[in-house]
Amino acid sequence: MVNGYEPTENTTFTSCHRMQPGDRVAESVPIGRAVSGTGLHVLDTALSLVPHGVEGELHCSGTGLALGYLGGGTQDAFLSAPWDPRLRVCRTGDRVVMDASGCLHFRGRSDDQVKIRGRRVNLQELRRALLRLDGVTEAVAAMEPDDTGNRLVARIETMHGKTHAQIREDLGLLLPPHAIPERMGRAARFDRITVADYVGDDIPRFVAFWHDRQTPHISRMGVDQTRLPSAAAMAEALESALDRRDADPSGRPLRLVAIRLDGRTVGFHQITDFNCTARRAGMHAYLTDPGCRGCGIGTVSYAKALELLFLRFGLDEIVFDTPLNNRAALRVKAALGIAPIGDTVIDRPFLHRPLRARRFVVPADQVDGLLRRAATRSSTAVSTVGVGEYRVPDRDQLLAGRGRQSRMAVLRQAGKP
Repeated sequence: MVNGYEPTENTTFTSCHRMQPGDRVAESVPIGRAVSGTGLHVLDTALSLVPHGVEGELHCSGTGLALGYLGGGTQDAFLSAPWDPRLRVCRTGDRVVMDASGCLHFRGRSDDQVKIRGRRVNLQELRRALLRLDGVTEAVAAMEPDDTGNRLVARIETMHGKTHAQIREDLGLLLPPHAIPERMGRAARFDRITVADYVGDDIPRFVAFWHDRQTPHISRMGVDQTRLPSAAAMAEALESALDRRDADPSGRPLRLVAIRLDGRTVGFHQITDFNCTARRAGMHAYLTDPGCRGCGIGTVSYAKALELLFLRFGLDEIVFDTPLNNRAALRVKAALGIAPIGDTVIDRPFLHRPLRARRFVVPADQVDGLLRRAATRSSTAVSTVGVGEYRVPDRDQLLAGRGRQSRMAVLRQAGKP
C-alpha cells in the first residue's frame, strides 16, 4: 500500500510513502519522500529552510510544477526560492515535519483551505464572495462536522430583507456548487458575545477540550495529552477554585473566564504566568465549539476579556505568546491592531516539542482602543476583494449574470502531459 501526496499545482504525485508490514501509524500516515524530478522544501514564515524535526510549510518544485493559475488572479503561491532565484517553488499551505530520514509527516493547514467531500474550498474566498453580494453586510465561513463528514456553513448579517435562499442563489453565480454553504445563520455581533466567570456546568466542556483526542486544535498545537493532568484532577482543581470564590468573593479572583455567544459557552480565556510583582500575566484563548471558529468571536472576546482581566487583577500589561502555526490567533491580533514585539519559544512539559511563537504585549491603556476596534469590525464588514481558488467578478458582472466561473484549471509546463 502506497500513500500518494499531490497538490494540484504539482502533479501527478509529489511524494509517496510505501507502507511496510508491521508499520504503526501514530497521528496520520506519513506523506513520504519526493518522487523523481520533484523537490520538497520545508520553510518557516521567513522562507528559510527549517531543520529536521521542526514544523514548517511545505514548498514543492520540479518538472511537474504548474506555470500558474488559468484566468489570471493571484499567483502568490508561486515564487522564487530565496536561496536560488532560478528555482521556482509553490507554497502548498500544508504544515509538515521532515524527520531525520527525510520522510514528511503532515501536521495540518496553514491557511483557511478545507476539503468538503474531497473538494477544496478556501473559507476566506467564500467570505469575500459573500461580501460581494447585495444585501450582505457581514459574513464568516466555517467548516462543521456532521454525520456524513464535514459541511460548509456561513454566518451572515443582511439588509434589505434578503433571505438566506436568495443569498445562496446569488452565490451560485460566483462559486461552483460544492463551495456553496449547506447551512446559513446569523454572524456573531459585538453585543451577542460576552465574557464572564466560568460556572460548574462549564467544567466538563473545558476538561473535554483538553482530553478529547479528536480535538484538532490540541494536536495542531503539539500537545501530548498523556502529559496533561488527568481529567479528574483538572476538574477537581476547577471545582476547588469555584468553592474558594463562593466562600470568599473578595479573595483571589478566578483565572478562567468563559466566552459566551447568546448565553451559551463556546470557549475560554485563561490567565497564566501570573506575576504579582511585575503586574503582568499571560493569556490564552480556546474556542471549544468547532462551529464557532472563524466566526469573528475571537476578535470580540479577546478585547472584552482583556478589559475584564485588567480590571480584575490590576495588571499593567498582558502578554500573548502565539505559536506561528496558530494562524487564527495571529489573525485576531492583526484584526485588533496588536503588533508583535518579537519571536520566542513556548516550552511546556505537556508539549511534544518546543513551539516557535510570536510575542505580543498589550498595555492596560490600550484596552479602550481595542474595544472600539472590535466593535467596529463586528458591526461593519471590512473586506478587500481578492482572488484565490475562485475568481470573484465585479458587481456589474454579477448583475449581468456572467459571473459564474468554474474552478481554476492549472497550466502545465511545456512538454508535461
